[in-house]
Amino acid sequence: MEAVETLVRQGMHRVGATVLSRLLSQGPPEQRTIPCGCGQTAHYKDLRSKPIVSVVGPIRFQRPYYVCGQCSHAPNPVDAALGVENQEFSPGVRRMTAVAGSDSNFDLAREQIEALAGIKLSTKSVERHAEQIGAEIRRIEQAEINRSVQLRLPIPVGNPIPVLSVEIDGTGIHVVEKKLQGRAGKIEGEPARTREVKLGCVFTSSTVDEEGNPIRDPHSTTYT
Repeated sequence: MEAVETLVRQGMHRVGATVLSRLLSQGPPEQRTIPCGCGQTAHYKDLRSKPIVSVVGPIRFQRPYYVCGQCSHAPNPVDAALGVENQEFSPGVRRMTAVAGSDSNFDLAREQIEALAGIKLSTKSVERHAEQIGAEIRRIEQAEINRSVQLRLPIPVGNPIPVLSVEIDGTGIHVVEKKLQGRAGKIEGEPARTREVKLGCVFTSSTVDEEGNPIRDPHSTTYT
């Protein structure tokens, strides 16, 4: 059964690769010039093929090729629109390498991709693309951090508080029954009927009682 499944999958991949190559291939463009990143204009030269590894296997498609006479750079709007500019893998395959490479070592990730998706990659390719995507994620996260706004909080003014006292105690509160399952009650052999919560109180004090416990000042603001 497994051998038959493998043959069927390989056949479907070949058909899919052929169809995808034809769908992506383009003829000569109507627009013979495009803007170049250097500020000049790139001119259409000819049609050239782009080989990439897709989720259905290796494919090759034709697309317009441009050259800038100023910087010799060849911007390609088709590659950019498809997400394969300066890439050897399709976005789907790059996503596979990122997921597999993040959960295991790169050699094992390569084996997993081949076993689950039928795509043969080198260990070095898996490592390179996983690291590229990781670097891009870090860049996006850092950009979000840089866009964060530092709030201007008011500066408290007034006389400093010499002493702050903190008291804490526990008490039982009633909760839904599922929160009490498996908990022993205060009386041996009986289930719990409450859950304990901790209550804290912060206040100013200047004196203590006979046992050394702080006494709250009459005009103290208490926080619980």
